[in-house]
Amino acid sequence: MSKISSSWRTPSSCFLLFALLLSLTPCSLSQTLSTGAASSGSSEGEAAETTPTFHASTRLVLVDVVVTDKSGKPVRGLTEKDFTILQDGKPQPISAFEAHVWRPLSAKLEKINLPPDQYTNFTEQGPNSAVNVVLLDVLNTPQQDQQYARKQMIQFLRELPPGQKVALFVLGTKLRMMQGFSGSSDRLTQAAESILSNTSPVLTTNSQYQDAVSDIAFLVDAAASAQGGPDSSLKARLISALDAQVTFQNDVRSRKTLDAIAALAGAVSGYSGRKNLFWLSGGFPFRLGPDFSNDPLLVPDNYGGAIRETAALLLAAQIAVYPIDVRGVQTTNVSASASTQMELSSATDQVSLAQKMRYNDYTDTKGTMDDIARETGGQAFIGNDIKNMMERAMEQGSTYYTIAFSPIVKKWDGEYHKI
Repeated sequence: MSKISSSWRTPSSCFLLFALLLSLTPCSLSQTLSTGAASSGSSEGEAAETTPTFHASTRLVLVDVVVTDKSGKPVRGLTEKDFTILQDGKPQPISAFEAHVWRPLSAKLEKINLPPDQYTNFTEQGPNSAVNVVLLDVLNTPQQDQQYARKQMIQFLRELPPGQKVALFVLGTKLRMMQGFSGSSDRLTQAAESILSNTSPVLTTNSQYQDAVSDIAFLVDAAASAQGGPDSSLKARLISALDAQVTFQNDVRSRKTLDAIAALAGAVSGYSGRKNLFWLSGGFPFRLGPDFSNDPLLVPDNYGGAIRETAALLLAAQIAVYPIDVRGVQTTNVSASASTQMELSSATDQVSLAQKMRYNDYTDTKGTMDDIARETGGQAFIGNDIKNMMERAMEQGSTYYTIAFSPIVKKWDGEYHKI
C-alpha cells in the first residue's frame, strides 16, 4: 500500500476542521424579584445564584482517502486497522472511520412529494455515495480541442451508470451551470449537446503566438528593405509588446478561473460526502506548490492568498479535482513560443531568461495538473481517450475511506501541518 501524504491548516483556513461545543450545564439565569414577592420568594432567590458552566470542545480533522492498486483500480474492503495517521511524523489515534463503496442502484430513488408551494433543499442522493461534477473549460481551451472534448463528454454522459449523480458546468468568461445534479443520462446529454465551441477572448495559443512572431519578423524585414536599412531594435520592441499582451491574458484567465472554482465549490457544498470534479481543460493558468503556494514564474502577480482561499473552499466542500488535459498527448514540453523566443534571444539578446523560463513552465501542463490533483486528493489524466479517463476518475472517486482524528498536539497557530 502506498504512503499517503496530505496537509491541513489550523482554524484560520477552515481546512476541514470542525468544532463541537458541548455544554454540560445550562447557562445561569439572573432573576430579579419584585418587592411585593420578596418575602415569599427569598428561598428561590438564594437558589438562583450563579451556576458554574462547563464547556468542552474538540477539533476533528476529516481526511478522504482513495486507495488504488498497481493498475489504478480502487481497493475495497479495508478496515480501520489498515490505516495509520501521522501528523508531522507523530501517530494520531483514529476517532472515526467510514468506508464508502459505490454500487449501481437497482431502483430509482423515491422522490420527495411535498404539498403545493412547499420546497426542500434535501438532496436526492444515494446512500454512502459520492457525486460528480463535470466542468468543461472553454476559457483556457483552444476551440479545436473543445469540439473533441465535447464529443467525448457526451459519450460519457450517454453511458452513465444508473444511480450516479452528475452536474454539468461550463467555464467561459463566466461560470454557468448547464444541469444540476441528476442521474438522468438523457437530461445531462441534452444539456451537453447545447454547449457550443467558442473562441476564448483571453487565450493565445502557441501556434497563434508563433504566427504573430513570424508576422512581426516579415513586416520588420519588409520595412527595412523599403527604408534601405534594418532597425535592430524594432523587432524586439514589437515582440516585447506581444509578450505583454499574452501576460495580461494569462493574468485575466488566472483570476477568472480562480473565481469560478471558488463559486463552484460554494454551489455544491450542500451535498454531503465527496465530490469528484472532472476538469476538462486545455490549460491550467495557475500552479500550486507545497501548501498551496503559487509558482512566481508562472504569472506576473502572486496569487497566494486567492489560491489558499480557493483551496480551502474545495477542501471544506470535500471536492477532489481530477484535471484532464483535453489536448491529448503532447509531443514536447516546450512550447513553440518558448522556442521562438530562444532563437530571437540568441539573435537580438532582448528576451530575458526569466521570460523563457516563464513560457516553458507555463506549458508544463503535466506538472500543473499533478499539483492540483495532489493538493486536493484527485488524480491527473493525460491521454486521447477522454471518455475512458472520466470513467476511471468516477470509479476511483466513488470508492474511498473517510478517517477522522483529533490532533494530540493542541497547537492552533494557523500554520500548515503534514498528514
